[in-house]
Amino acid sequence: MKNTKGLTRNELVAKTGCPYYTITYLMMTGKLPISKNSKGRGISTIYHPDSIQIIKDYLNR
Repeated sequence: MKNTKGLTRNELVAKTGCPYYTITYLMMTGKLPISKNSKGRGISTIYHPDSIQIIKDYLNR
């Protein structure tokens, strides 16, 4: 299913080059904006497109 309103974790990993656990850490600490939370197993969390810049800033600190 293609979403146009945000990015999944796999898309963020591909666009930023960071490991998946960095995205999980930023999400758990409340630093990443979430467009749509997961409703359960197998349904991806959708992150806001601004998350790309937040992750890049985090990696470059």
